Amino acid sequence: MPPRDEERKHGAMSAGDEALATSPTVRTGAVVVLDALGFKGIWKRAGNKAVLRKLTTLRDRAVAHIDRYNKVGLVTFHAAFFSDTIIITVEIAAIPNEIVRRTAPVAIAAERASAIIEEALEQAPRLSYRGCIAAGTFEIDGQFIVGEAIDEAAEHYELAEGAFVWLTPSAKALWEEALADEPSDETDDILVPHSVPLKGGQAYDTYVASPFDPTDMLPERGDLATRLLSTFDSGPMAKALRVQVKRQNTAAFLKRATLRGLKFP
Repeated sequence: MPPRDEERKHGAMSAGDEALATSPTVRTGAVVVLDALGFKGIWKRAGNKAVLRKLTTLRDRAVAHIDRYNKVGLVTFHAAFFSDTIIITVEIAAIPNEIVRRTAPVAIAAERASAIIEEALEQAPRLSYRGCIAAGTFEIDGQFIVGEAIDEAAEHYELAEGAFVWLTPSAKALWEEALADEPSDETDDILVPHSVPLKGGQAYDTYVASPFDPTDMLPERGDLATRLLSTFDSGPMAKALRVQVKRQNTAAFLKRATLRGLKFP
């Protein structure tokens, strides 16, 4: 279940606290907020133990990844977990290339979101995540995260009508700056341009994190797409129009993203 507005800024459990709690300061980077679709009542279908085991696995993998990279020092991650909701912040150390310093956190955040999406689909109960990536300033003190980037992400992460992790205006502007500075086919592996359908019938032309590992070939991508779409096909609301619309929107994006950045021998 999504947290209340005030709770979005407080982590019941977080990673990276030791490195950050002693020196709260304004930071600049990217913030990812992810939330599982159709999570309400899943414990009735899968059982409490299975759901808790799933969430624990996702948390432990995220924490292990964060701890590994934080020790290196170039990229700093922080994560907080609230039931099925995951918040991750990304910042990188000062480097000579100012454009890379400001834009790289967006790409890194998209890669981390993609990894979580794939991990959430590995074993039952499978979860499909939606959310968004925002860029800007934030401040971390232990389990507390506040600032413009987390506010923007918290405002938008539930708006997509489908399993999309998309760039909000702040992150989109930075990503397009990165593309203008150094256009490359490699960016196709990370973020896919797409018109994201939003609640209220609107759509936003932006970029969506690809759920596919860049090294996966067509069969592996097809398998992941099938598993992702299957998350819309179970539960008492599976035949509801609003669920089928989300499935349809997600399928349209997956069809586009499947061949994006695909490397042929």
